[in-house]
Amino acid sequence: MFLTLVLVALAALAGSPSAAGTLRHCGAIRGEGVVPRSIVTHDVRCRLARKVANRVGKVARAPWHGCIVLSGTREDLKRGCVVRRFHCREAGRGAYDALKVRCTRGRQRIDWVMV
Repeated sequence: MFLTLVLVALAALAGSPSAAGTLRHCGAIRGEGVVPRSIVTHDVRCRLARKVANRVGKVARAPWHGCIVLSGTREDLKRGCVVRRFHCREAGRGAYDALKVRCTRGRQRIDWVMV
Protein backbone atom coordinates (compact mmCIF):
# COMPACT_ATOMS: atom_id res chain seq x y z
CA MET A 1 0.00 0.00 0.00
CA PHE A 2 2.72 2.47 0.98
CA LEU A 3 4.77 1.57 -2.09
CA THR A 4 1.76 2.23 -4.33
CA LEU A 5 1.28 5.69 -2.81
CA VAL A 6 4.95 6.51 -3.32
CA LEU A 7 4.81 5.40 -6.95
CA VAL A 8 1.67 7.46 -7.61
CA ALA A 9 3.28 10.53 -6.01
CA LEU A 10 6.44 10.11 -8.11
CA ALA A 11 4.40 9.71 -11.30
CA ALA A 12 2.45 12.89 -10.51
CA LEU A 13 5.69 14.77 -9.81
CA ALA A 14 7.30 13.58 -13.05
CA GLY A 15 4.30 14.77 -15.07
CA SER A 16 4.12 18.21 -13.51
CA PRO A 17 5.18 21.25 -15.58
CA SER A 18 7.80 22.31 -13.05
CA ALA A 19 9.61 18.99 -13.40
CA ALA A 20 9.47 19.10 -17.20
CA GLY A 21 10.90 22.62 -17.45
CA THR A 22 9.54 25.86 -18.80
CA LEU A 23 9.12 26.22 -22.56
CA ARG A 24 8.93 29.80 -23.85
CA HIS A 25 8.49 31.20 -27.36
CA CYS A 26 10.40 34.48 -27.46
CA GLY A 27 9.84 35.70 -31.01
CA ALA A 28 12.66 37.31 -32.98
CA ILE A 29 15.36 39.96 -32.82
CA ARG A 30 14.47 43.09 -34.79
CA GLY A 31 16.98 44.32 -37.30
CA GLU A 32 18.20 44.16 -40.85
CA GLY A 33 20.03 41.38 -42.64
CA VAL A 34 20.47 37.93 -41.14
CA VAL A 35 18.95 37.97 -37.65
CA PRO A 36 17.76 35.35 -35.09
CA ARG A 37 14.11 34.34 -35.59
CA SER A 38 11.78 31.86 -33.87
CA ILE A 39 13.64 31.87 -30.54
CA VAL A 40 12.47 29.02 -28.27
CA THR A 41 13.86 28.48 -24.77
CA HIS A 42 13.79 25.75 -22.14
CA ASP A 43 14.32 27.00 -18.56
CA VAL A 44 15.68 30.37 -19.78
CA ARG A 45 13.98 33.75 -19.61
CA CYS A 46 13.27 35.46 -22.93
CA ARG A 47 15.37 38.52 -22.14
CA LEU A 48 18.52 36.41 -21.62
CA ALA A 49 17.71 34.25 -24.66
CA ARG A 50 17.45 37.33 -26.90
CA LYS A 51 20.76 38.70 -25.58
CA VAL A 52 22.54 35.39 -26.27
CA ALA A 53 20.98 35.03 -29.74
CA ASN A 54 21.80 38.63 -30.62
CA ARG A 55 25.48 38.21 -29.63
CA VAL A 56 25.90 34.82 -31.32
CA GLY A 57 24.25 36.19 -34.47
CA LYS A 58 26.92 38.84 -35.03
CA VAL A 59 30.01 38.42 -37.21
CA ALA A 60 32.99 36.89 -35.40
CA ARG A 61 35.56 39.57 -36.23
CA ALA A 62 36.03 42.91 -34.44
CA PRO A 63 34.21 45.08 -33.44
CA TRP A 64 31.21 42.72 -33.16
CA HIS A 65 32.84 39.62 -31.59
CA GLY A 66 29.97 37.30 -32.42
CA CYS A 67 30.07 33.69 -33.64
CA ILE A 68 29.04 33.89 -37.31
CA VAL A 69 31.69 33.14 -39.95
CA LEU A 70 30.85 34.20 -43.50
CA SER A 71 32.04 32.03 -46.38
CA GLY A 72 30.79 33.37 -49.68
CA THR A 73 27.02 33.63 -49.44
CA ARG A 74 26.74 31.08 -46.63
CA GLU A 75 27.02 31.73 -42.91
CA ASP A 76 28.41 29.16 -40.46
CA LEU A 77 28.88 29.09 -36.71
CA LYS A 78 32.49 29.15 -35.51
CA ARG A 79 33.66 26.22 -33.40
CA GLY A 80 33.90 26.76 -29.65
CA CYS A 81 31.31 29.54 -29.52
CA VAL A 82 30.58 30.39 -25.86
CA VAL A 83 28.39 33.36 -24.87
CA ARG A 84 27.37 33.96 -21.23
CA ARG A 85 28.44 30.37 -20.41
CA PHE A 86 26.09 29.01 -23.11
CA HIS A 87 27.88 26.62 -25.49
CA CYS A 88 26.49 27.12 -28.99
CA ARG A 89 26.60 24.83 -32.02
CA GLU A 90 24.94 24.36 -35.38
CA ALA A 91 21.79 22.25 -35.11
CA GLY A 92 21.30 21.82 -38.85
CA ARG A 93 19.93 23.71 -41.81
CA GLY A 94 16.38 24.78 -42.49
CA ALA A 95 14.53 25.97 -45.58
CA TYR A 96 16.58 28.13 -47.96
CA ASP A 97 19.79 27.05 -46.18
CA ALA A 98 18.81 28.88 -42.96
CA LEU A 99 21.20 28.15 -40.08
CA LYS A 100 19.64 26.46 -37.02
CA VAL A 101 21.49 27.19 -33.76
CA ARG A 102 21.29 25.54 -30.34
CA CYS A 103 22.95 26.89 -27.18
CA THR A 104 23.03 24.89 -23.94
CA ARG A 105 24.11 25.57 -20.36
CA GLY A 106 23.40 22.52 -18.21
CA ARG A 107 19.65 21.84 -18.50
CA GLN A 108 18.99 25.25 -20.02
CA ARG A 109 18.58 25.43 -23.80
CA ILE A 110 18.00 28.12 -26.44
CA ASP A 111 17.08 27.27 -30.06
CA TRP A 112 16.60 29.61 -33.00
CA VAL A 113 16.97 30.01 -36.76
CA MET A 114 19.21 32.59 -38.47
CA VAL A 115 17.12 33.98 -41.35
